[in-house]
Amino acid sequence: GHSVRLSRRARSKAIFKFSGDSVVWIGPKGPTQGRAGVFIDGKLVKTVNLHTAVRHYRQKLFTYTFTKVGTHYLTIKVLGTPGHPVVAVDGYLVHR
Repeated sequence: GHSVRLSRRARSKAIFKFSGDSVVWIGPKGPTQGRAGVFIDGKLVKTVNLHTAVRHYRQKLFTYTFTKVGTHYLTIKVLGTPGHPVVAVDGYLVHR
C-alpha cells in the first residue's frame, strides 16, 4: 500500500492475483537492482534485468496481454544477482 516493496534474498517472491486481460509490473531500475524471473500462472515467461547505471523510478518493467479476461497470477521471483541483488515492486496495472 503506497510504498515500494523490495527484497535482496534469492528465491523470494511477490505474487499478485488479478482478473483482467493484461497486466503491467511497475518498479525501479538502478545500480542496486538485479534480475527477476517473471511467471504467469506458474510458468516462467521472462527474465527481466533491472540493472542500470542511473536510477529510474516507476518504470514499466514487464507487460503481458492475454487473449481474454480471466483470473491469473503474476509471480516475480528474485534471482539473487551477485553485487546488485535487489528486486522491487512499486505497483501493478491491470486492464479488464
